[in-house]
Amino acid sequence: MFLNKILFLFIILFFNKIYIINSVPVDDDFNYCEGLKAGLLFFKAQRAGINDPYSEFPWQINSSTKFDTYLNGGLNYHGFGFLSRGYFDAGDYLKITIPLSFSMTTLSWSLLEFKSNIEKCGLLEAYLSALKTGVDWLIAAHPEPNVVYRQCGIKADHSKWERTYEIYIDQNGQPIKRDCSKQIIDVNNPSSDIVLEMCATMSSASKVFESIDSDYSELCKKHALSLWNFGITHQGVPSYVEMYNSYDGYQDEIVWASAWLSFIDPININQYKPYYQDKCNKFKSIYNLWDVVYSWANKLPAACIFIEKNLNQNINVSNLIINYWNTKVPKTNDGLFFIDEWGNNRYSLGGCLLESIWNNNNNNNNNNNNNKSTLNINYSKKQMEIILGNNSNHYSYVSQFGFKNSKLPINIHHRSSHNPINFDKFNPINNQYPIVGALLPGPIDLKDTYYEDRNNYKMNEPAIDYNSVFIGVMASLVNEKSSRVQLSFPIYDENHDPYTIIVATSFKLLIPQKLILFLIFITLIFLNFKK
Repeated sequence: MFLNKILFLFIILFFNKIYIINSVPVDDDFNYCEGLKAGLLFFKAQRAGINDPYSEFPWQINSSTKFDTYLNGGLNYHGFGFLSRGYFDAGDYLKITIPLSFSMTTLSWSLLEFKSNIEKCGLLEAYLSALKTGVDWLIAAHPEPNVVYRQCGIKADHSKWERTYEIYIDQNGQPIKRDCSKQIIDVNNPSSDIVLEMCATMSSASKVFESIDSDYSELCKKHALSLWNFGITHQGVPSYVEMYNSYDGYQDEIVWASAWLSFIDPININQYKPYYQDKCNKFKSIYNLWDVVYSWANKLPAACIFIEKNLNQNINVSNLIINYWNTKVPKTNDGLFFIDEWGNNRYSLGGCLLESIWNNNNNNNNNNNNNKSTLNINYSKKQMEIILGNNSNHYSYVSQFGFKNSKLPINIHHRSSHNPINFDKFNPINNQYPIVGALLPGPIDLKDTYYEDRNNYKMNEPAIDYNSVFIGVMASLVNEKSSRVQLSFPIYDENHDPYTIIVATSFKLLIPQKLILFLIFITLIFLNFKK
């Protein structure tokens, strides 16, 4: 009898351990090219101003944000506003310059580092298309040397849950004007954080297209130089910002932009060098977790790694930054880096991208990183495995994509994907157009708390800046097992219920493992007491 009880306890503990640690096993044959394609698909889903009858995304069949334009209301010869295209920022219909610019810089930097991997996947053309769509909009948002458009749409737009063709009407069906002139940046209203991040974007894009499209590369460089002069000459930030307030000021953007200009304009490096020289010394003693975070608000750790790797500056801080991530950044019970309750996965993968780039010696940019990379530190793969489903929630934190046997989120906080009826966030019950490849914010605490709930944006709203780091890390992980992928996209049918298809193809996920363990537990108790 005693041995039965010991056996009973052992079985319970054993199954509980399996549940916590190995609930969804790592897919050893996982094709990271598929992950890269999925990440690019989300950017394709976020395109605005598209009038494409053949689009795989139904909300792009009739052009959205057609009348987004400058303060003067001008339209181009197609009858479209000059700011009509670009990308929607997140699960909304806003276009916001600073996260878009950060995203495009990240995509460019990742391409420069991992181009051979992207080519191996057969995704270079799709990648360049995703990059150019964003850069084109940023060029349009800089119509004069000292003028930049900050955003299209306003914060109050978040209160409306609509389809794309309802952007220009209110909930009573009445026409409304969509505002792109909110806080225009000019010499009297400077915003150096945005202007100089755009400079970094244009510089990095100029480098990417240098050998692909020389005219476009020169256009990007022209804007980069103009933006740098604007941002340096008219420094400052507004006292009030409605959305995306860069909490740490703009000194990091000065370093970031100046470093990128030194990279593409080395003849004039002495003009830029004073703006980043000695600015990385703070990383010799790191006291604040947020100092090492790479995000739309903070580029300094990325800038210092870039400077040490690409500009022949022996500042000796990159290893310290990477080691801090490896040893000091808090982790959840599942082992996921944990920075904040909102959008945590973007921060985790931002740190992973820094590690991946610093440890990459395979690019063609004459980097100065030989024998300097951190020894035995490669946390990016493990973090990505947790995100793709190797966690105690059994969920992939990427919509409709992940390891075999992981649960794939469908009801994400995304208006176009949901396709609401009568502006109702809860009607229909399930998202009508599932989006593939959107990195979700993920767990909100150290206990890995996560559940699929469209109404919880802190767990379930994707954004383009999230996917930019996701794509960069995916590109870095492409290996000998990765194989070329086909650019085949899902065809959606308005008449079908996509949720039933997900259920049909993932039937084994319908029985939660917790329920299985509970039934085993009850059975064992019954047998034990019966004896």
